[in-house]
Amino acid sequence: MGVVQLSDIQKVQWLIKGEDVQTLYYHEDNEELWMGTFNNGLWIKNLNNPRAQILKEQSSGFLNPIRAITAYDAHTMLVGIDGGGVYTVDLKTKHPHLLMSTEDSTDLYLRGNGIYAVVPDH
Repeated sequence: MGVVQLSDIQKVQWLIKGEDVQTLYYHEDNEELWMGTFNNGLWIKNLNNPRAQILKEQSSGFLNPIRAITAYDAHTMLVGIDGGGVYTVDLKTKHPHLLMSTEDSTDLYLRGNGIYAVVPDH
C-alpha cells in the first residue's frame, strides 16, 4: 500500500509507504502531492523534499476515509471526508477548517456526511 513515483523503467521511488491511499491531488503551482488516506489523515508531499508530512491540526474527522481533494481557489483546497463533511485547507499555513457538515447550525450545512466528490461552484 502507498504511492510510488515511476521516473523511468528502472527507478521506483515510494512517495508514501504503508498507507491506504484513497485519493490524490497534484497541486502544480506548489509542486505538492496531496494524499488522502482511508483512516490515517491527509498527507502532503512537496516533490522537492524527501518526506511526506501529515497535515498538522487535523481533527478526528480526518481519521475517516478522505475521498476527495481539489483546489478551490489560489489559496484554498477543499477536502471531502466520508462521514466527516467538507474542510478547507489554507495552502500557505496548511491549517484545516470545517466548511460544512451535518453538524452545522448555520444556513450552510449538509443533509449527510457521505462525501465522495467535491467540486467548486459559483
